[in-house]
Amino acid sequence: MKMARKIVQSGIVGLDDLIGGGFQKGKTYLVSGEAGCGKTIFCMQYVLQGLSQGENAIYITIDEKPEHLIEDAESLGWNLDKYIQSDKLLLLDLTPQFSELRAGKGGPNIERVISEIQSQVDKMSAERLVIDPVAPMFVRLENEFTIHEYLRMLIFSLDELGSTNIITSYVPTGTNRISRFGVEEFFASGIILLGIARSRDMYERTLLVRKMRGTPISLGVHTFNIDREKGIWVV
Repeated sequence: MKMARKIVQSGIVGLDDLIGGGFQKGKTYLVSGEAGCGKTIFCMQYVLQGLSQGENAIYITIDEKPEHLIEDAESLGWNLDKYIQSDKLLLLDLTPQFSELRAGKGGPNIERVISEIQSQVDKMSAERLVIDPVAPMFVRLENEFTIHEYLRMLIFSLDELGSTNIITSYVPTGTNRISRFGVEEFFASGIILLGIARSRDMYERTLLVRKMRGTPISLGVHTFNIDREKGIWVV
């Protein structure tokens, strides 16, 4: 007997209609794009959607201090602090875990990182998890095979947490790449590409659902806007 597919709403207006109603519960999805495309706003909306439904969430930062994330949310009219104070949202800064890597002293202890994430998810009974961005974990590694194996281990471990997860990756400007390292997309259950394209005498923000396992998708490019309080909404 086929089990019903459990769906998790994205929180992005207009997106769920493109991906079969939402994300598949318990899976890991990649949101990728150049700098300034709205990846962090996407992640904040995803987390806020869960919080508004009574779910707990963890937002992992590596390149940005948690207080900066709170300030960015406030600029959009979103109050993250009330969820943090009520222990519904944890902003987890993993920068210290990668201090040796940043200093050129070898690779990260990926098992320790996974164990820390697992511990926090279990402690909070978190249903939503974000890692924004994932690339700084591995950017100083020179061995492509090692990067490949670390990313595989991380994403497969995330899929075992029980939470529904989003990781973000930076696409180098001017390239046709889907992710920073070119391997994240193979392990994620879905890929959403955010971009900026020129249309006549102006630029517009674009969204493409590049991959969504178990869900029929159209490979059409959609435009989206970002407004205060409403955030990202697909046109």
